[in-house]
Formats: sequence, structure tokens, C-alpha cells
Amino acid sequence: LLQYEPNANQRIQFNYTQQVNRRQEYDAEFVFNPNRRAAPATDLEIQSVSADLILEQKLSHHWKAKFGLSSQWQYNTTAGLQFIIPEFNSFTQGAFALIKKEFISGEVSLGSRFDWRFLDVPSYQRFNKTYGYQSQFKGLSMVFNWLEKLSETLLLNTTLSYGFRPLAVNELYSFGLHYG
Repeated sequence: LLQYEPNANQRIQFNYTQQVNRRQEYDAEFVFNPNRRAAPATDLEIQSVSADLILEQKLSHHWKAKFGLSSQWQYNTTAGLQFIIPEFNSFTQGAFALIKKEFISGEVSLGSRFDWRFLDVPSYQRFNKTYGYQSQFKGLSMVFNWLEKLSETLLLNTTLSYGFRPLAVNELYSFGLHYG
């Protein structure tokens, strides 16, 4: 996380994360088949990189705004005798805006976000059939929120939202039962 505050009314944040997941699973067959004792039945590695750039701006005494860009890249490699999900590349871009007005007894906010995902699954064989896909998903999410402080111990929070979430690889291309 990098954060820069050029003045009392403005903040810029940059977040970067990276994660590597390695998963190996051994089937019961390796106990009975000496040729497969050293090889995992499933061997996969997913790498994920995310970056966000966010600008927070105080517009006036009671108004605030937040704008941002988000990116995520994922890459999966598979090996072994079988796989849970196929190899893939996924790239996601998002842009959002949120505006908020604060009152003495509460606040109201309105936000929107647009996401676009490109998903590439190279050709592979499964059950004597060839698969391979390139897909794009895009959609808009919106939210309206109203928070009212009714008393010292009672808050009323009302949210109206419409959400979009692009499909994940495991939702599109998993085969059969998976343990985990």
C-alpha cells in the first residue's frame, strides 16, 4: 500500500498484491499402482496479481467523492493425470465512482462500477473431446445507501443495489466432483 496526501482534502492510494497457490492431490490409485506413486493425480498452480488506484477527494464540508481503477490478472498451469480446472489466463479491469453527503444525523451515498473480464482457456482434451474458449464479460454495478441515526442506540441503514459479477473459471469449466 502506497498512500499520498497532497493536501487535507485529497488522498491517493495504490494497492498491489500478488498470490501464488500451489495444489497437489494424490489419488488412492498410487497406493496400488507402483508406477504412479511419485506423481500427483492433480497438480496446479494459480498466480494472481491485483492493483488498485484510488483517489479520495473532499469536495466541500459535507461532500466526499472516491474514484478508482482496479486490475487483476490470473494465470493457471496444470499438470498431473487429471485437473480440477483447465489452464487459463484471466484479465479483469474495473472503474468505479462513489459520492457521499454527510448530515448531522446520517449520510447518503451513490456509487457505480463497471467491470470487464477477458478469459482465455487454451485448447485441451477431456473425455475424447476438444475444448477451448475465449470469453468476455462486462457489466455495471450500482448502489444507493442511506444511513440515519434515529437515536444514540438505533441506526437505520437502507441499501438498494444492483450487482454484476463475471463468471469464474471453476463455474464454467469444472468437470465432475471436486474435493476441497
